[in-house]
Amino acid sequence: MARGALCNTFVFVAKSATLWRMFRQTAPDLYLTFEMIRVMQNSLHAALFTTHAYETMPALNFSRDVCEPLASWLRVLPMPECGWSDWGCEERILASLQQIGKLEECLIRLGQRKAVAQDHVSAVRGGTLEASTRVFTGLRTGVTRKGAEP
Repeated sequence: MARGALCNTFVFVAKSATLWRMFRQTAPDLYLTFEMIRVMQNSLHAALFTTHAYETMPALNFSRDVCEPLASWLRVLPMPECGWSDWGCEERILASLQQIGKLEECLIRLGQRKAVAQDHVSAVRGGTLEASTRVFTGLRTGVTRKGAEP
């Protein structure tokens, strides 16, 4: 890194049409499968076909199988030091937001009442993310407290 190497964060921006062209060129069978799912989405057999397609499609590594063969299509942009957090679960997202002082604002912006957000900020400050995780999960599912709508 000290000599100018870059770390791949795999953060990328692309037009959906470009991604489809990349798949059509590098993984034509997979592209055709998704095209069939799209064509059949309003048919009586859409669910059955989609289930079968997902059960039988081969695994694909996006970096190796799609991006590497089309490296000339890609661009790399260096970034200043900005930190890194693996957001593989809700607790990590909430911990990152709390670390930068944005947890309460995020919960409020996501439609939570201020009192609920502050309760969960207090829980985080108390050393546990469990209560905030319940709110975050509720935001995804539409339920925040025992059956209560957000």
